Amino acid sequence: MFVGPENGYFRVAFAFGQKAYLEILESNLPDAIKQQLIEAKIYVEGRPLRLEIRNQTDAEPLWQLIKIKLKN
Repeated sequence: MFVGPENGYFRVAFAFGQKAYLEILESNLPDAIKQQLIEAKIYVEGRPLRLEIRNQTDAEPLWQLIKIKLKN
């Protein structure tokens, strides 16, 4: 996971392996996140996912993604 500060917000980047990817697709995470992973190029590290966290609403899926990442 990578966190990069920006002016007034921050960016988060993950790489998810196959098990985490499948768990995300079966989760209640937003469809936009699922679609980004479906369309992502597959690297050795996994599928990349990048998010901009600008407010509390943006941060809500972040906690679920962290849990999935730690579990897998």
